[in-house]
Formats: sequence, structure tokens, C-alpha cells
Amino acid sequence: MFLKYCKPLTPGFRHRCRAIVASLILVSSTVAPTAAGATTAQTEILWDRWGTPHIYASSSEEAFRAFGWAQTQSHGNLLLRLLAQARGRAAEYLGPDYLASDQDTRLLAIPQDGERLYNLQSPKFKTYLTAFADGINTYAAQNPGAIDDALEAVLPVSAIDIAKHIYRDQADVSSSDCSTILSGLTANTVSSPVSTRPSSNAWAIGPSRSASGKAMLLTNPHLPWAGKLTTYEAQIVVPSEGIDNYGATLVGLPILTFAFNNFLGWTHTSNPIDTCDLYRMTLSADSQGYQFNGAVVPFQTRVETIQVKQPDGSLSAQPFTIRTAIQGPVKTTADGTFAIRSVSLGEFLASGAAEQWWDMGRARNLGEFEAALSRVQIPNFYVVYADRDGNTLGVFNGRLPVRPSGDWNFWQLPVPGDTSALLWNAIHPYSDLPKVLNPPSGWVQNSNSAPWYLSMPGPDPAAYPAYFAPSWQLSREQRGIHMLTNDTSISFKELVDYKHSTYSQLADRVLVDLLTAARQSPGLFVREAADLLEGWNGNSDASNREALLFNTWSNLWVNLTIQQYLAQGGQLPTSGEFLDFVNGSTFHRIPFSSSNILTTPQGLADPQLAVRALGLAAAQVRKRYGRIDVPWGSVARLNLGTFDGPGNGGSEVLGIFRRFDFPTGEDGRLQPAASGESYVAAVEFSDPIQAQVLNTYGNASQPGSPHIGDQLVFAAKKQLRTAWRTRAEVEANLESRQVFER
Repeated sequence: MFLKYCKPLTPGFRHRCRAIVASLILVSSTVAPTAAGATTAQTEILWDRWGTPHIYASSSEEAFRAFGWAQTQSHGNLLLRLLAQARGRAAEYLGPDYLASDQDTRLLAIPQDGERLYNLQSPKFKTYLTAFADGINTYAAQNPGAIDDALEAVLPVSAIDIAKHIYRDQADVSSSDCSTILSGLTANTVSSPVSTRPSSNAWAIGPSRSASGKAMLLTNPHLPWAGKLTTYEAQIVVPSEGIDNYGATLVGLPILTFAFNNFLGWTHTSNPIDTCDLYRMTLSADSQGYQFNGAVVPFQTRVETIQVKQPDGSLSAQPFTIRTAIQGPVKTTADGTFAIRSVSLGEFLASGAAEQWWDMGRARNLGEFEAALSRVQIPNFYVVYADRDGNTLGVFNGRLPVRPSGDWNFWQLPVPGDTSALLWNAIHPYSDLPKVLNPPSGWVQNSNSAPWYLSMPGPDPAAYPAYFAPSWQLSREQRGIHMLTNDTSISFKELVDYKHSTYSQLADRVLVDLLTAARQSPGLFVREAADLLEGWNGNSDASNREALLFNTWSNLWVNLTIQQYLAQGGQLPTSGEFLDFVNGSTFHRIPFSSSNILTTPQGLADPQLAVRALGLAAAQVRKRYGRIDVPWGSVARLNLGTFDGPGNGGSEVLGIFRRFDFPTGEDGRLQPAASGESYVAAVEFSDPIQAQVLNTYGNASQPGSPHIGDQLVFAAKKQLRTAWRTRAEVEANLESRQVFER
């Protein structure tokens, strides 16, 4: 708390002031009394040579304090920027680029409700949030100059700031369905419903499917490599409380959100659960109110002031008017005026998500884990689980509204806001959610598709309301199911190998039709392209010389098919129905069937159009790269920090299990990966546990850190690292040690 006295000083004096304050903090911490019977063991962070903090703490409170310290050392600038945004004051610290963020944060009342969230925490968890904030402040005070000057103004941070960030994170993920009008809040503005959303793969393999007879778990989120979805790997050990958790979280969250311990583990994938709805408002004549049940209801209005930092350092005060309707906060765009109703906002605030994750990590068996999970505080995400007792579980988890009517597609569009008939007011309990436990197939999986495919068989959609979930399935998930069903005895090595599969499910479904049609074409480019693709094994490994051509063809094929469809009078569906569209008869000779997921969709609806796209693709690749047989890894690069190496894998469109997104530059050439494979963990619940991990792009973003991009060397080779979990292993691979005296 003393850090506030350093703020008015110039940067040089501020750094010295904070160093003095840090010494005071250490002195006061060292002489703090110890409760009777409590351990006096030191708390340490052992940093391994990949920048992973292994926290050995004397208590849970000290573990949270050390975790705050560790995140600040690895990601201090990012962490403070996120906390500034959660305050709704980022523009005040960082300038007008953050005005939209502040406006959406204020619109959703995140600063106020984030404080309310803090006040609703249990007394014990409040102390944990306070400790996490103390760790941030102490690191910053002891390391003057480590934080950017502009972000130093955010210090000190408080437990309430941490609660605001937790709340903003919940509001973000639960409002993603409203991202079209909340671009300042949501993690990623969705420009394509197929290829730009965050995604994940998750597997749990039971003893009947495992070569060792032990359950296995695969964690594999695909997220942007910067910003609020940055993953952070850590181990948290509290011997006196029996806690030994290894996993990852998103920067700024004080708990691990993907984790395993000696007894069990879980992972998450993004699910198509609809947690946010837009209501189209019919305004009154003076626009001061709206129609509702035949009457005009005035908006509730408040005006907040957002300070915006100017280039000269001065602040410009900008008033921001916020309106609220019965359904929720209101925003006007070029398309109209909409009210936002989300499972995390206002009256639906879920105060216990962070503590639920913490208790999931403290569980030692399925019963304890489900007791925590059933509190339904985490707004969305599938849960895929495995344990040493051989249990596997998959849950379509989240805070799902109890809707009065309509199916999933209906609620993807704005619904009328002039009636209470469409106003939902309750959340489904855990018992209502689709799930599978120890299925006869021996496996549970999800790669972001509907819950009906969690296993074979999965939950029956007829047993649930039509608004629960869509019917579509992603081709990346189909590729995963192919691998699972084709191997009845999966070893740990095979689990890791399957995780790295770069085989294209799209190629598996359309290449025969494409080559058959191409052989009948007189075009020179087409015949040359067909000759090249004839020998392709369907993989996008660094050495494959066919993958670039097929990747280019797939994008052209999709675009040309859509153009032709529109020219013939067709109308594009909404984003909610788009995946049904691209898996349907417009694109494929045999459209997708939920009763035959292993072979549909199949073939090409218009082979001649596909051949035209192939000729154009060959011409484009030759123009950009001088030849059509270009090694994939020479153009699809992994480049971050000091690492620059060949890439592998590919995009959602290609149906590749190993997802990397290589954006296209203005010249049409591929740019280095900027999203995709993030934190990865493959775990076998043997004795001892066998685990391999990777935080693909490195475990730090702070300027000057050697751990920016350093793990890409494994990604380029399609490898994981051994997870060092015992103290002896960590000590043998030690980079540095931080000791905390209290």
C-alpha cells in the first residue's frame, strides 16, 4: 500500500522510492508473527530453465503471493495492462487506443460488479486474492525499472483489482456470442466463423483403451499468442496441505485453470454454449425509452467520465452515457440498438469461478471434483477429466440460460426486445448439462463441436431442449475421432504422436473428387497441380511440398463457392448456422450427417468449380514463390523472440488436429504463426505420473526475457518437454531461485 507515495515522482526517483519501499515490505514480512502450530518453512520459487515457476509454499496464502510475484516477473507489462482494463481506466494510463475497451468495460459495469464479486468471496479466498496482489506489488517494488513507465501508474494493485479482472475475464468469455457489438471487450473480434475463434482439443482415455491400463489426459488449447488469452505454465506445491498442482492459466488469473495433480486432471475446450443474447430494441419516439409489453419503458441512464491520456501526457475527460434496459446494458451500432443479457452480468454474477477452479485442483477423486464442478460458477467451457482410478468424464459445462423457447440457431440472432416472452431469468443446474462418464467406447473427446459427439455414443440431443447446442461438428474433431476409433490400445507415446497429427481431414474427404476432375481438365496449371497432389500423404509437415498448394486451393475453393452461391441468389446464413452451411450440399457431394460422422461430409458438390480454384491456386503459388512444390516449413514459420524455424500443422479450414494459424500478408504470402497451439499437456495417471508439456510460444512476454519463444524449438520438431514435477528434477534443471521470508 506504500507504493502510492512513489507515484508522483519522476521515473528515476520513483524507482529508488519503490526500492526503499520494497525493503520495508521485506522487513515487515520477515518479522510477521507465525500462528501457533503453523509451519515456518520458507516459500520459494524454483525457476527451471524453460522459465516455469515451481512454487513451494508454506501455506496456500503464500502460494498465491508467490504466484502473483511469478506472473509479474514473466508478464508484468501484460498483467498490469489487463488490470488497467479491468478498472475501466486503460485509456487513462495508455491512451486513446484503449478507449473502446474502457467503454465496453464501463458499459457492462465491470468495475462496480468486480468489487461486488470481491465482497462475495469467502473470507479465506479474500486473503488469497490479497496475497496474489501483494505478490504483484512486491515484485514491482523490488525490481525498479522492470515495468514500463506508463504501466507503473497502475500500481499498487489490490485484491479488488484482481476480482475485477476475474470478472472481466468471465464477462469476456460469456459475452463472446455478443462480440459483434462488444469488440472492445471480447478477446478476439470474429471476422470468420470458421477459422479465427479460439479453439482446443481435449481427450480423456480410459483404461480399456489405454495400452498401460491407466487413464490418460490430453490438454491442447489453441489461442492467440499475445494479449489476455496468453497461457502461463506453473507448478504450485503446498506440502502442509497436500497440494501439488501442475498446469497453466491465463495471465492475470490467480489460479490454474488447466491442471493435474497426483490423483486427477482436467482440461477445457471452448464450447458452443450460448451464454449471451442480444435483444433488438424498439425505441420510443424520443429515443429515451423502448417498447416493452405494449408500453414505453424509459432507459435507466448514467454518465461516467473516462479520462484519456493525450500524446503530451495530459488527460482529456470524455463523458460516456450508459443506458440499461430490463434485459441488460444497451449499445447502439449502425445496425440498431441492442440490449445485452449475459450469464455473467448483473443479477447473474457468478462470484465463485476462481475458488471453484482452486477447489477442482484440490480434489483427490471424482466425487470431490464433481462437488466443486457442480457449483456451476465457470461461465462456459467443456470439462474433460481423467483420474488415477480410471474414470473419464466429459461435461458440456457452463451457465446455460433456461430459455422459454427457440432452438440454438434462433438465439444466435438478435431476438425481439419488446416482449417479456423471450426474457430468461434462470440458469440450468449441473444435473441438466449433457455429460458422459466412463463411456463404453473407452474415450471422451471434444474439439469445440456439439456435446453429442463427446463419445460414441454420446448424449442424445433429443433428451435436451433444442436451444442447448447446435448439431454441427468441426472437421478437426472428426480427425481426432478417427484416430481414437482406429486404435484400440493407445500408448502414451501414441497419445503424444496423435496430438501432433498434421493430417488434413478436408483432404481426406475431397481430394479424390478433386483429382478425378482435374485429370479431365486441359489446363496446364491444373494438370501440374494434380500431378503434385497425387503423391501427397495429406500431412502439413515442414517437409511436405504439397501442403501450400492445397492450403491455397482450399481458401479459393471456399471463396469461389460462396461467390457462386450468392450469384445464384443464395443468402449466407448467420454465424451460428455457417458451419452447417460449409458442411452441407453447397460444398459437398454428400453433406454432413450427425449419424455418420466418420465419413461425412464427402466429395465435391461442384468439381468443375473446384478445378477452377486449383488452377488459380497453382498460378498464385507460382507467382508468389516461383514454384508450386514449396516445402511447407519454408513459408509457414514459427518466429518469436530469437527463434525462427519451420512450422507444421495448419488452420481450422483444413481440419488439422495440430492447429497453427499462419496469417496472410498484403502480398499474399504466409506470415509467421500468431495463434494456435498454446499450452499442451499429455498425462498418464501411472505410478509415478508420466507427463509431457509445452507452453508453445514460451512462458514469458516481458521484454528482455530469454523465455520469449524459446519453446518453439520443440514445436518445430513436433515434440513436448518432460514435465519436471519432483523437487529433485526441478533442482537438476534450475535456472534461478527466489526465497521469501515471512
